[in-house]
Amino acid sequence: MKHIAVWFSALAIWGLGCGGADSNAPKADAGAASAPAQTASAAVPADGEALYKKNCLICHQADGGGVPDFQPSLIGAPLVIGEPEPLIRFVMFGEWPPDLERLEGYGNTMAQYQHMKNQELAAVLTYIRQSFGNQASAIGPEEIMAARGSQ
Repeated sequence: MKHIAVWFSALAIWGLGCGGADSNAPKADAGAASAPAQTASAAVPADGEALYKKNCLICHQADGGGVPDFQPSLIGAPLVIGEPEPLIRFVMFGEWPPDLERLEGYGNTMAQYQHMKNQELAAVLTYIRQSFGNQASAIGPEEIMAARGSQ
């Protein structure tokens, strides 16, 4: 009986941590003016790191390595270090890019983050693209806004 209680507790914690999406959160206004593009700076990764810890860490882990057969690694992943738009669209809308091979063994659906503000998404995606050994370009809020407009 004790094992069942532990299992349900772990499941509840996982359920609360994965995704972090709030269905009651206000939706970002696609027509709202965005801040000017940001280059990679200490401010963006710092904000991005906090957002990563809040929204991504439980599934993708502190080192970005993911969990085998549960959530994939972010380290050197083509979707992470490639062109920004496919990553943005995947994180916001769950659209897997047709030109990338699907990852085998990962049957979990990632939460969608349309509810996050343009600046927040830009910060967390820049953090992921420039952390864990990744060396990809920064993503600006205007790129997030453009992806919202193309939906």
